[in-house]
Amino acid sequence: MWVRVVASGIDTLVIGFPIESYVGVNNFEGLTEAKNKAGERQFDKKGCGVEWFGAEFNMAARGAMGYEWVMRNADVTVCIAREARCGSIIPEVYVTFSSQNLWTNGLDGAVMMFERWLSRWAVISGTKISRTDLCLDVAMPFPVIDIQNEIVSRARKKRRINEPVKIEHHVECRRDTGYRFGSGDLVGRFYDKTIEIKVSQKEWMEEVWKTEGWNGETPVVRYEFQCRRNFLKEMSVNSFEELKERLADIWRYC
Repeated sequence: MWVRVVASGIDTLVIGFPIESYVGVNNFEGLTEAKNKAGERQFDKKGCGVEWFGAEFNMAARGAMGYEWVMRNADVTVCIAREARCGSIIPEVYVTFSSQNLWTNGLDGAVMMFERWLSRWAVISGTKISRTDLCLDVAMPFPVIDIQNEIVSRARKKRRINEPVKIEHHVECRRDTGYRFGSGDLVGRFYDKTIEIKVSQKEWMEEVWKTEGWNGETPVVRYEFQCRRNFLKEMSVNSFEELKERLADIWRYC
């Protein structure tokens, strides 16, 4: 049986940036104008293009979670609060890094590039990790397990279909495609990534695998752990630097 690790790292990263003050921004008129335009009928609520300190974004018609502006491009989704309060209520800038950005530029590279851009118009007072997804991609035949007899869990219910329970077994056309374990602040999954990238249109991931020796034919199984804020706090992770320092401990726990 041909088995080979073809990728490992962080596939999703969400960081909050508390801001002491905004620099060079007398007001957010440009962002507000783009947001208003995005809500017009001609844009069909699909967003409006806006340039912000040298970077191109698509501005959403609505804010979210207390943030007045939400804008995104291929690398990041950025949520911005109007008033800088040094993170006393929420981190004023809340960023989700795309998986392609993380795999292309690396963890440090992606965060460094964003911080460099953010520093052009804001004074950053720290970082606050909200979520990180660890993953390991292995080229191998998809493993099929008996969730009733081969899994030890606190969950009392174990079902095959995609229902809101703590263990899920996904099947497509009689083909086993994935499993999910747990809920809330720590969730484990493993699934057929070669199928998923076609659905999500992330075929660029194949190039990442090929650099690590993938033969282009063997299925790739992703083992993934979604770690949210409360779990990260238990692992003594608050800042981006603490995340990097404790990655090995998080992997061992998972």
